[in-house]
Amino acid sequence: DFLKQAISNLTPETPPCESVDRVEDIDYETFWAKYMYPNKPVIIRGLTKGWRSIDWIRDGKPDFQRLREDFGADMVCVAKCGKRHFSDQEREDMKMEDFLNCWESGARAADLLYCKDWHFAHHHREYGGYALPEFFSEDWLNAFYDARPELGDDYRFCYMGAAGTWTPLHRDVLRSYSWSTNLCGRKL
Repeated sequence: DFLKQAISNLTPETPPCESVDRVEDIDYETFWAKYMYPNKPVIIRGLTKGWRSIDWIRDGKPDFQRLREDFGADMVCVAKCGKRHFSDQEREDMKMEDFLNCWESGARAADLLYCKDWHFAHHHREYGGYALPEFFSEDWLNAFYDARPELGDDYRFCYMGAAGTWTPLHRDVLRSYSWSTNLCGRKL
């Protein structure tokens, strides 16, 4: 199958997942020299301390009621993990409340939904859900939209989904190197 073929084609320079460093309390210069410049992946623990979005989690799981109260009326793009559309997944827009209801109901695998590309930071500028880590403060990808807010767009996305949701093999927007943070659960 495709995944086995892709794994067999990894070069010796491509580190397996087990070799990704996990660090905490790293300074900018060390991050740049050890990870950014050599283009090496790293997991930085502890970056979410003090983030308001941590309130979305209760007992290690999403607080569906809190998310509904704060963002239930938002329209979000939802990928249907069980329905292919060419090389991607079928998508539709729905209210966040409806997405959360489907998730919380424990949909069967074929009906799993994945909230994709929710422009949370753009639509809730005053909410202050997270603080941009200094390592990623040179955000050239969003500089254009920050200078032109009337265009109503950005490249800051929030993703959510139950265990088993996924996204097809892809490259990040404009072939950039995106950073992401998991508030709960894990990304495989």
